[in-house]
Amino acid sequence: MPKSRLSSGSVTEGTRSVIMKDGKPVGGESSGKALFEFGSDTLAALSRKLARFETKPMGVGRFGIDVTTDGAAGTVGTSLQ
Repeated sequence: MPKSRLSSGSVTEGTRSVIMKDGKPVGGESSGKALFEFGSDTLAALSRKLARFETKPMGVGRFGIDVTTDGAAGTVGTSLQ
């Protein structure tokens, strides 16, 4: 059975834009900062840290998210949803 990963936090600032194709919305992208109060398992590195996030569309009903913590080089994690 796979482990559960859980995080809790709040967005402190951010922007979002809608991607249009032929005059119709087909997705969205966003970026900003979030404060993670709690993280478990592989997300434990985010606990009590301010992080930058960026989302990009990856197809119909899917998006990717990159999370990078301040003061740490490299990406903490990438997820496809």
